Amino acid sequence: MKNVIIYKRVSTDEQAQNGFSLESQDEKLRRYCENNNLNIVESFIDDFSAKDGFDRPGYRQIKKFIATNKNKIDGILVTQWSRFSRDFNSAMNEVSRLKNMNIEPNAIEQWVDYNVPESLYMRMMYLVAPQVENERLSLRTIDGMRKASKLGKWQGTAPYGYFHNKAQKKEDKSLEIDTTKAQLVKESFLLFSSGLYTAETIRKMMWKKGLTLSKQSFLD
Repeated sequence: MKNVIIYKRVSTDEQAQNGFSLESQDEKLRRYCENNNLNIVESFIDDFSAKDGFDRPGYRQIKKFIATNKNKIDGILVTQWSRFSRDFNSAMNEVSRLKNMNIEPNAIEQWVDYNVPESLYMRMMYLVAPQVENERLSLRTIDGMRKASKLGKWQGTAPYGYFHNKAQKKEDKSLEIDTTKAQLVKESFLLFSSGLYTAETIRKMMWKKGLTLSKQSFLD
């Protein structure tokens, strides 16, 4: 009987809503192992997304577990390759690293047979698809933010001296001036434009009047 690690990961609420919930993944993986006579030696979870693909708390634990259980692990199972990684290059490198230790990562819903050379094509397709999806989503997000900015909608937390009107609709991101704070901001700019004071001197002066910002926040 082969020994395997099962690995479950979600990185966004959307993924959970689309059937990638940790509970759903766990159920599928355990059922697969039971039906295929595989021994689960350990289970790891991540609800964390990392840019370089594998710098996640749960996956770091997997690496430590493998290091302390050399030659005792035959495979790492996920439901889909997107749970393994959404970064093609780092995923291919990690697969090679694991294979050098005689550990085969695989996805129960997108299985690849390592004994068939042509299966590399399928594995590459499974791994590159999530990255393409991520990059397309990023472009749509950037485009949406640009369009919102052109409409005068502020993206993110309102800067000091402004606020989002809670009475407005959720999609309305326009700003309103906080008259009390705005007066302090204007005074700060006027003092600085005189050339008589440093920014830090002005910050300390304005602190006494109620503009309580840290040094970096004040500069920003």
